Amino acid sequence: MEPLSFDATIDVSAARLAEHGLRADAAARAVRHAVRAMPGAGWIDVEAGGDLPLSLEWCVVYPGGTWMIPDTDEWRALQERVRRVCEEALAHGAARHQ
Repeated sequence: MEPLSFDATIDVSAARLAEHGLRADAAARAVRHAVRAMPGAGWIDVEAGGDLPLSLEWCVVYPGGTWMIPDTDEWRALQERVRRVCEEALAHGAARHQ
């Protein structure tokens, strides 16, 4: 089965950066690189350092070229995979800086 073609908008909070001891630019670059490496990835926007809650609070995955997010198990699973990749990229970035 072909991977779903997707775009994503991801925001990482300043609190999350502090938790991992990362600078905003390095974290955004790490997350963007990791998500772009996923099969089906297209346009990936990552902003880091905003005043948001501690969790990776904003990760929206949608079909390439549209903002209409399907309400299906397949898309929810893809969104969860993208969130995990983001978390792993932040954790890996933190490990590299220790």
